Amino acid sequence: MAPAAPKSGIFVALNKGHIVTKRELAPRPSDRKGSITELLKVGKNKRALKVAKRKLGTHKRAKKKRCPTSSARCDEIFLFALAVCLICFHMGFCIFVL
Repeated sequence: MAPAAPKSGIFVALNKGHIVTKRELAPRPSDRKGSITELLKVGKNKRALKVAKRKLGTHKRAKKKRCPTSSARCDEIFLFALAVCLICFHMGFCIFVL
């Protein structure tokens, strides 16, 4: 689709309509706060719950939203620790990560 031509101020023809200036919108607060997954990555579980509660409306919905993302993060941490343990085992080190 071609870009729209500027309005002419006439109420008939192809470019009909009022001549207006576009307003510059302020950034949304949800964009400033960061995502829930980013907060969980740095270990801010309580802050992640607060952000989810504000976005979703209720505490129960926020807990539901936080649960799968935090469990996925825990799975990533577990797999990383397991990989480190296996690498150290193959190199001959004896460390216990878990």
